[in-house]
Formats: sequence, C-alpha cells, structure tokens
Amino acid sequence: MFKINGTPQVISLDDFGKSLLTGDYKWKYPAAKLFVKPLLICKPLLKALKQSLNLNWNSICENIDNLSSACKEPNIAKLIAQLIDPKDFSFDNFCYLFKATSESDIEDFIIAIILYNNDIVLNARDLSLGRTFLHEAVQSGLVKTCEALIKRGCCIDSTDKQGQTPLYYAIYYGYQKVVRLLLDKGANVNFKDKDGLTPLHLAIKIAYLNTSDRLDSALHNNYFDVIQALQIAIGIKPIATIQNMDLRSRIENFILLYLNRIPIAREPNNYLEIIKLLLEYGADVNAKDYNNCTPLCVAAAHGHLENAQGLFNSCADTSVENNNTWMSRTKLDHLKIIKMLLDYGAKVNTKDKYGKTPLCWATEIRCWEIIRMLSKHGADINAPNSQNETFLYLAAKNGDLEFVNILLECG
Repeated sequence: MFKINGTPQVISLDDFGKSLLTGDYKWKYPAAKLFVKPLLICKPLLKALKQSLNLNWNSICENIDNLSSACKEPNIAKLIAQLIDPKDFSFDNFCYLFKATSESDIEDFIIAIILYNNDIVLNARDLSLGRTFLHEAVQSGLVKTCEALIKRGCCIDSTDKQGQTPLYYAIYYGYQKVVRLLLDKGANVNFKDKDGLTPLHLAIKIAYLNTSDRLDSALHNNYFDVIQALQIAIGIKPIATIQNMDLRSRIENFILLYLNRIPIAREPNNYLEIIKLLLEYGADVNAKDYNNCTPLCVAAAHGHLENAQGLFNSCADTSVENNNTWMSRTKLDHLKIIKMLLDYGAKVNTKDKYGKTPLCWATEIRCWEIIRMLSKHGADINAPNSQNETFLYLAAKNGDLEFVNILLECG
C-alpha cells in the first residue's frame, strides 16, 4: 500500500516485485512512501527489504541476492530508497546494513538511501558510544558509502565519546583507501582525542602492535606471554606492578580496546603507507599527547623488538627461521617510520613529561640502530638525565661495554 498525495493506493505485490526487478514501472511517484506490513511480505525481494529493516539478515540469506541484484540498477536502488519510511531506520538498523555489506553486496542500496531519501537523519548518533553513521561506515571499510555520507553533509570530524573522529577508526583498521578519502575531503589530520593523541600518534602505536596474524591470534587466545610482550613492546611496566590505577586503566583499555579493533592478518605495510599519507597531508610531527610525547618519542619507545621474541616462542607453529624473518622485516619497518618522521622535521631533543628525549627511550630499550639514526640527526648524546648523569656515565657505571662502544661511535 502506498500513500500518494495523502490518498491510499494499492498495487499488486506481484507487480511491485516484477517492476523492481525489470525496471518496468507502471507507477512512478517519487514522493510515495512504502507502508511495510509483515502479513503482506510474501515475495523474496520485498521480504528481503522488509526483514533487512528489522535486522533479520541471517534468516533470509537466500533472499539477499535478490535485493543485491535489484540494487545494481541505479534507478531501482533510487526507487527503493525513496519508498522507505525513515521511521523504519533506527541508528542500529542502518548500521547493521553497513555490516551486512561485507557478506552481501548491497552497498548500492545503502548509497541510494543516503543520497535519495532526504528524510533519514544522517547526523544521528549512537547513544552509548557517540558514533555517527560515518564512524560506522568507516569501521566497515565502505569507501563509496563514506563518500556518499560526506556528500550528504555528515560531519567529517564528528567525535565519539572518546573524542575520536572517523579518521581514527580508519587508522585502527588499516583502511588506507578510507584514510586517503577522509584526508582528501578535509578531515583534520592534527585532531586530538581525549588523551591528546593525534592520528599520527595512533598510527605509529598501531604499526608496532599490528605486526602479524600470529600476534593477533595469540592475543585472542589470551596467552599471558603475549600481553607481557606487548607491554614491553610499547615501553611500559607489567600491568600488575603499576600502582597508579589511572595509568593501569589506560594501559588495559589500550590493549583490550585498540588491539581488538585490528583485523586479523592486516599487513603492517598498510600502516607504513598510512603514516606516510598523514605526513603528506600535513600531520604535525612535533604534536604532543597527554604525556608530552611527540610521535618521534612514541616511535623510539616502541622499538624493543627483541623483547617481543618471547611472544613467538609461545606459539607452537612458529619456526626460528620465520621468527628471524619477521624480526628483520619489522625492525626495517620501524627504522623507516623513524626516518620518515625525521625527514618531515621531527625535533630530536624534545622532552616528554618524564624529561626523556627520543634518545633516552632508544637507550632504555637498547635499540642501537635508532640511537645511531637519532645521533646523526642531531640528538644530544651527552645530554644529562634528571639526575645529571650522561648516557656514557651510566653505561660505564653498569659495565655495559657494548653500549659504551655505541656511544663512543656516535659522538
């Protein structure tokens, strides 16, 4: 049943289904609104349309292809979109369509709704997390849908309850094409979330944590050694030894929330390209987070790759040869990130709130390659720490001959 200019009109369901599939419309009323009633839904296409609005994708998987096929024709997709009653589209309903697209190709249908149904409020928010439709579309990796939402006026820098814009979500998932689209459309590359993290800070952190499918698999299997390795890799103390509950909470949230957002087998090279993109679009290489850490500090503090070796020893299917290959590739990627930051003007002697420079972090994790690279770019190898002790003094005091030789070589 349709309402045309306030007057109810009836059309055969057979004719309606046939017209959608063939494009042979006997009625053309752009302003028509479809009143969907469960007892009337008997044709596959209509059933798919009706049940998609009620989040019943699993029970009608045999009918999804009909909806998908129908929406391949732009005119049909447009017609369906115009007929939908916006009251049937809650925030959750619409976002479920985003997720269903990964299993069934209905993105044309989603885009048609966005572009042609002016009654749907596209800047609505998820009340629990504060996400917008654009956040959700980015999370699903739907490039064309993101573009349509932006075209319709969705705020590109809208924030969720953590103060994060859709660009952060694209970085979490390693969606390079979505990152490029958002930057092309004017996303703020130097935005800061509630923790003061910029997209560049985040991309660097994720780059070191998202290094292989085995890492992700081990994490999801709750290997304690993995958590310990991750804590060491990101330059923090074991959680159990941290007395500051706020700090413990931040660390636990980082591991549980950020890492669980990373899809399995995401290639680390995606993050190298994403970091490069952010820099090309003007990311501030000297921006500071809530710890006054610059991206270079973050990169230097994340370089303890050798300590991640224990992670792979806990995985039964990991050979020594594969370990060495992974370690070599990851170390090379790490150095590439450091070099990119330096090439874009990162300051090498900036101190964080603990009084540590990038060189301090590199010496603490004993990453000689980073120490050499930083010293070549002007890092002060003789700068004293807060106790007025130089790196050379500490190395000699501890009898660390290897470190002494590296320091003498650098300066």
